[in-house]
Amino acid sequence: MRLNCPNELGIYNKKVYLEFPAHMFKENGGYYTEKRGCLVDPCMVNEIEFLWEKGIVTTGCCCGHGKTFAYIDVASYSDCLVMYQLKYESHINVSGKTSFFAKSKHENTKMVTGK
Repeated sequence: MRLNCPNELGIYNKKVYLEFPAHMFKENGGYYTEKRGCLVDPCMVNEIEFLWEKGIVTTGCCCGHGKTFAYIDVASYSDCLVMYQLKYESHINVSGKTSFFAKSKHENTKMVTGK
């Protein structure tokens, strides 16, 4: 999917707040203990909600804002397996998190992106 994001890199007032589904909480096998939701770039809302419907526990994401590749971080090895089944491509994340190239991509991205 190609996107034209209304959100600028470093400006967060246009992000969309999403409440976490039950599987995202530690007590249900997820990652979060106190945080009840997160801010998501508006152009990635549909993709994140799709992954949550599949039971994936995401720990971060960014659309790249046309400056870099879009990514989605996941919490566990089992989440990675589902991401591979959904035809996502992983990439090296310098923060040590397990990341995948998002399928949401910007037309104007200058950097090399995942397929």
